[in-house]
Amino acid sequence: MTRNKAIMAILEAKKEKGLTWEDIADAVGGHKVWVASVLLGRDNMNPEDADRIAGLLGLDRETTEILQECPVEESFDDTVPMGQPAYRCH
Repeated sequence: MTRNKAIMAILEAKKEKGLTWEDIADAVGGHKVWVASVLLGRDNMNPEDADRIAGLLGLDRETTEILQECPVEESFDDTVPMGQPAYRCH
C-alpha cells in the first residue's frame, strides 16, 4: 500500500465513523493538529498511538505501519493535495 492510499483509507474511515480530528486526538491523547498531520501523511507516530488509531478507525496492519514511517518527499503525489513535504520524524 502506498502512503496516499493509506491516507485515503484513513479519511474514508474517519468520515464513515463521523469522527473529527479532535475526537481522534482525544482517543490518542495528542493534539488535534499533530494527529491530523500524522493521518494526512505529514508526520509519524509511535506504535502504541498507531495501534490506538487503528482500533478506533478499523485500519489494517499495513496502514498502521505507514503511520509509523517517516514521510519523505518522494512518497507524495497529486492524489492528496498537500503543502510543503515533511522532513522530520519523531
